[in-house]
Amino acid sequence: MLRRLKAALLARPHTADRYVLVHYPVVAMMQKAVATCEGKPESGGILLGSIRGPHLEITALTVPAPADVRTMTRFVRQDRVHQAAADNSWKRSAQEIGFMGEWHTHPSGPPVPSTIDRASWAKLTAHMGHPMCFLLASPQGWRGFYVPLRDDGSPDVALAEYERGALGIVLR
Repeated sequence: MLRRLKAALLARPHTADRYVLVHYPVVAMMQKAVATCEGKPESGGILLGSIRGPHLEITALTVPAPADVRTMTRFVRQDRVHQAAADNSWKRSAQEIGFMGEWHTHPSGPPVPSTIDRASWAKLTAHMGHPMCFLLASPQGWRGFYVPLRDDGSPDVALAEYERGALGIVLR
């Protein structure tokens, strides 16, 4: 499976398909968020990983820190620990692993992004200048969203599980 994914990631950079490989430690954290988020203030953090052509690989995430703002209707990432984690990953990986997106929870309902979520995702993706992944957890499960650069007007894409392998779950 992983060989097929790597071949897809590297050999077909202009395909319309977009894949996101989410490593199992990140999957475990998202499952934990699903199990514990009901009725609690939103939480979240950043996603760390690599760009593979038009595809993304998510290898780690940060968790809420003391200076972050958590309410029942929003999560504002403002603790410096998130930026420090991104900077350290970038340096330790010889500029291979960096900021690939964000994750957060909703305390009720399905994992559906709000209008505010979608607007902030588009703005952040445009600012970063590369496609990004956003993970959303709620008591009903978690879901990934691929946000391409918007120069062609393409919307964010809700991802579904495509395959499981040794390293993680492939979303497409």
